[in-house]
Amino acid sequence: MRPDTRLLWIRTTTPGPDYVGVFESLHPFVIQVAHSASEALARLEAEPADVVLAEFPLAAWQPAELLEAIQHANPRVPVLIRHAEGTVADAVRLTKLGAYHFMTGPLDDHDLRNRLRQSPGSISSSARAVPFAMSST
Repeated sequence: MRPDTRLLWIRTTTPGPDYVGVFESLHPFVIQVAHSASEALARLEAEPADVVLAEFPLAAWQPAELLEAIQHANPRVPVLIRHAEGTVADAVRLTKLGAYHFMTGPLDDHDLRNRLRQSPGSISSSARAVPFAMSST
């Protein structure tokens, strides 16, 4: 993992005290939080991220729509999608559309850290990541 890997985390709520441990576990990622899909897309245009984590639900956006918009802004950025109520069918459809990984259930900082560290945007070009379609905790 590169020490300066930039993570753009898209979520509608401000991370609270329960996320402190998650953020600490993601060190040395450089984390930017966008509170809407529009804000995230503007940030991607201004300063590309190495990896994107989009948490749903997001107001007025469906996962496939946001994935397409992110891919349009930066086709090379790996996108991880987390939807607490996602299904296996969602995981299959979104990975076929180009999502790097799909997560369901409550946030598991260990699983998240491993998925982010294995993502193509956070590793050197000599290493290879094998995407995994869906995880649930």
